[in-house]
Amino acid sequence: MSEGTQDPPENPGVERDVASEGDEGRRAADVTPPLDPDTQPGQTASPAPPGDVGVPSDETIAAEEDAARSDDG
Repeated sequence: MSEGTQDPPENPGVERDVASEGDEGRRAADVTPPLDPDTQPGQTASPAPPGDVGVPSDETIAAEEDAARSDDG
C-alpha cells in the first residue's frame, strides 16, 4: 500500500464525543438567559425573584454600619 491510501482508524468514543446535539451554541454562550415570557414591552431584565429585596439604600447601609460600630466599641 502506498501512503495516504489507508482508511482512518475507527474510534467510536471520539465519534460519540464530537456528535452534535444541536444546541451547543446556546448552552455555551456567555449571555444572560432569555427574558420571562410575562415581561412588559421595553423591559430589559427579568423581574427579581419573590423575596429578593435588592440592594439597600446608602442610608440603610450607613445606619447598619453605624449600629455595628457602636456595638463593637
